[in-house]
Amino acid sequence: MLTSVESERVESFMSGIQGKVVAITGASGGIGEATAILLAERGAHLVLGARRTDRLEMLVERIAKAGGSAIHVRTDVKRRGDLVTLVKAACERFGKARCTRQQCRHRTHFTSRRASRR
Repeated sequence: MLTSVESERVESFMSGIQGKVVAITGASGGIGEATAILLAERGAHLVLGARRTDRLEMLVERIAKAGGSAIHVRTDVKRRGDLVTLVKAACERFGKARCTRQQCRHRTHFTSRRASRR
């Protein structure tokens, strides 16, 4: 359960998401999948990461059918190289990554960052 301060931060983040590029780990199910769907509905460009690529493919299809924009990359968050690949994919496809969403120890963290092609 989010505190009122956390809820306000999430709502503030969500309100300005249209056109932003967001990388989401753990996107193949649960909160990660639900977050991807919500952000796609709000107009974000998504780079989805998880180990279960079959589930990611279905999610990307679902988002595309609804008019959204998403790609997927097989990502194991325990492997630094996979995370680098995820961010590189965001930069190659969309030119930048505005923030990442990661699921860690049952808490959701939104991290605002700017990564761009150099």
